[in-house]
Amino acid sequence: MSIRIDGTNTTANPGTTGADADTGLVYGDNEVRIVTGGTDRVKVDSSGRLLVGTTNAVAFGSRQVLAVANGTTGGVLSLYNSTTATANTRISSNPTGSEINDIGIHAASTNGSIIAYTNNDTERLRIDASGRLLLGTTTEGISDGDNLTIADSGNCGITVRSGSSNGGAIYFSDATSGSGEYAGFIEYLHNNNALRLASNGDERMRIDSSGNVFIGGTTASSADIALNANGSATFAGLTTVKSDFFGSPIGNAVGITLTGSASTSVTAFRVMPGAFPSAESINFRWNGNATFSGSVTASNVSDIRFKENITDANPQLADAVALGSQLKNFDWNDDAPLNDELRAKRFLGLVAQEAEKVCPGLTYTVPRTKQGKELTPAVLDEDGNETKAATYEELDDSYKAINHDILVMKLLGAVAELSAKVAALEAG
Repeated sequence: MSIRIDGTNTTANPGTTGADADTGLVYGDNEVRIVTGGTDRVKVDSSGRLLVGTTNAVAFGSRQVLAVANGTTGGVLSLYNSTTATANTRISSNPTGSEINDIGIHAASTNGSIIAYTNNDTERLRIDASGRLLLGTTTEGISDGDNLTIADSGNCGITVRSGSSNGGAIYFSDATSGSGEYAGFIEYLHNNNALRLASNGDERMRIDSSGNVFIGGTTASSADIALNANGSATFAGLTTVKSDFFGSPIGNAVGITLTGSASTSVTAFRVMPGAFPSAESINFRWNGNATFSGSVTASNVSDIRFKENITDANPQLADAVALGSQLKNFDWNDDAPLNDELRAKRFLGLVAQEAEKVCPGLTYTVPRTKQGKELTPAVLDEDGNETKAATYEELDDSYKAINHDILVMKLLGAVAELSAKVAALEAG
């Protein structure tokens, strides 16, 4: 083999060549180039940088030592065992030659993983042959959630850090454009310290900075359900309790409190033995009235210290005789506000509309409403569960009742009058 040193020292005619005049070394201007077929292949420039497939040392400033290029298609740096492609290749940043801080590119013998090491050859990160990213572990998570697995022998977590007036979020997407890109998300708003949860592209629940939980709205007044940090709650729709419901007094506080307008006669609280809507067994109204379909036991106040302007009662015998002549036997119809046991019995009693003609003060009106036509239909979710109850027109369904306390007092007065008459007759 002959070496010739007589070229013009250019890419087309290197200064040092062998048999091919266009293949050899070009040197000068503080650089050395290797040329084949009249084309620059390798260059060591004046900064000591090694350039393969290019003569242009771009982008990385003083840190760039090796550049590999291949026209517009990109360069490939191939590191492998001289006899097999299955050996594990590493790129290290340690000048001592040890593998303290290095990146391992594992070939087919370990399924083509890319592994990063630190701290004396301790694996920290792995991208396996399936494209799964594993941090702190070599074992992927459950198959439905194994794209990213993070592990630690102690506490483990992910931090999303954003600006003090901005939000940090995790989005769940099934599309590459439109609302499908944010079908579900969890977002923390740092400007007001609120946590938002969304489904189907819309916010569904919010926890504000005070710990209040709002469902179906962003404030206590707009939410369908508001669970307040002080223990109170507000429900805009029908609430169904499928198990026991307890209201326990704490200190001087009552177990259950309902607030409303005392001037209205509409229902504030009702108990229905069956599914809604069914016949109610207990009904409390905002104006203080209440109805019970069964028996009620109560203690009556009669202490003299609570009374004033005490006078003898008017004669009651005439009213008692007139009312007695109106006694009826009757059956209750299905609309009567009684339980099934009482409704099935035949009764002896008075008819309120007839009794009030004799003694208007003996009867009173029990305010009640009933459902009319539907105003707004119920709202169902995609699974068919009711999320908001239907609303109905409220119709007046008040009825008359007899104050039996007054009736008993009238009978006592009538008995006293009859007793006096009998005594007078016996004396005469």
